[in-house]
Amino acid sequence: MKHFKELNLSNELLNAIEEIGYTKPTEIQSQTIPLIMEGHDIIGLSKTGSGKTAAFSIPTLELLDTDSTVPQLLVIAPTRELALQIAGEIKRLSSHMKNVRITTVFGGDSMQRQIKSLKKANIVVGTPGRIQDHIRRRTLILKHLKYLVLDEADEMLNMGFYEDIVNILAKTPKNKQISLFSATMPKEIMKISNTFLKNPKTINVRSKETAPTQINQYFYFIKGSQKKSALSMLIQLYSPNRAIIFTNTKKMADEVAGLLMNNNLNANALHGDMPQDTRLQVMNKFKAGRINFLVATDVAARGIDVDDIDLVINYDLPQTQEYYIHRIGRTGRAGKEGTSITFINSRKQLTDLNQIKNKTKSEIIERTLPSKEEFQEIIIKNKLEGIHQTEIHPMAIKFVDSLREDRLNDLGIAYLLANHIINETLEQYDLDNMSSNNVINIPLGRKQKVRPKEIVNAIINKININPKDVGDISLFKNHSTVELKPEHADKLIKKSKLRVGQNTVRVKIHK
Repeated sequence: MKHFKELNLSNELLNAIEEIGYTKPTEIQSQTIPLIMEGHDIIGLSKTGSGKTAAFSIPTLELLDTDSTVPQLLVIAPTRELALQIAGEIKRLSSHMKNVRITTVFGGDSMQRQIKSLKKANIVVGTPGRIQDHIRRRTLILKHLKYLVLDEADEMLNMGFYEDIVNILAKTPKNKQISLFSATMPKEIMKISNTFLKNPKTINVRSKETAPTQINQYFYFIKGSQKKSALSMLIQLYSPNRAIIFTNTKKMADEVAGLLMNNNLNANALHGDMPQDTRLQVMNKFKAGRINFLVATDVAARGIDVDDIDLVINYDLPQTQEYYIHRIGRTGRAGKEGTSITFINSRKQLTDLNQIKNKTKSEIIERTLPSKEEFQEIIIKNKLEGIHQTEIHPMAIKFVDSLREDRLNDLGIAYLLANHIINETLEQYDLDNMSSNNVINIPLGRKQKVRPKEIVNAIINKININPKDVGDISLFKNHSTVELKPEHADKLIKKSKLRVGQNTVRVKIHK
């Protein structure tokens, strides 16, 4: 299908589609839109970035009874950010239509505002928990519902929303039309499909999705103890105007954002433990360019739609191929080139990255950090460029005059100030500490429900060290890694066995 006009859409929708800048339907759109308009339930197997929001929004807007003031379309999304993004997309697509009233419902937002807006809304977009709240309060009445969309269904299951989804579906009319979108099809989704969908048509566009070709993809082999210094170094080297740094945990997002702010960079964390108002403020500031560096977890970053991100850094290796594509797809948009960097710290992670590389048909090139001397040369060059572009502050003139009063000539003043600037800058990067710690392997991971705190307590009790001496801890499916100074690592290895929680295991050097 080459054009949206072939879909028999109203002029109002076609005009909005043209204004948005959509030129031709994506694969998921060209297959999904006709099926929804024909009344079929569908299962769309598609990843983020395929255009699925428009795929379900366009046909349901075409079919919507705009004279009605009761909810006809309910879209359920895993996060507040994605709910807001979906609502924004529907609003743009319905910009030429009359009486389309969209409201969003999610936790952390005013319940009274939501109750008021639900009284006249014919489209509701929300998260499972808050939708359930409104159903229980009878502030969301679904007896006239015609269309229901489950977006990123597998992500909702990963977040523990299975029962909420089932409860919501059970309270909707049996004759409604359901569209279910997911990147994967775990057994719980199959169960939902078998229970609630009627002879669904399956659309699978996953196999043809690969990493975007306009993104230059690199990886660096970096020990966990070096990651923070390496991050600061690479930001200096690549000099992005705007970047997203992805971490696998909320705690690490806070730590990395704190590091960047301490380096006088305009940075903020974004994760699910932050108050909703704060998260929205951070997202809006990033979109407006008032924040240059966003440190985010995968779930919290859903809903960010910014075209001019120069650099994406996977501070932690993504846990799935889908997350990798989703992360790096934040850069290289709107016809621009982008760059992605991934940190790995073990042979196991290199194997995982190679699997991602093969599945996504990507070229991910290994790079090494510059030497201390090379980096110092780059710092000097960048500082010189910055100095030439900086206006002279009146206080600077007074400062130089004061130095002249101390009988320093201009060359002496230049050496003194350059020495201060360079020393202050290099302190941020801790170049002399880029290779020290050993990585210990502990054969317990997420599957065994081990927690970082348990690992720390086990180690400090076993070899009698300070908690601050325990370095970065990474949790994997069936094992964990922890960084220790060589002398502490040797001491722990000699002890051989370590009791973590209720488990006693043998530890070894991680290879």
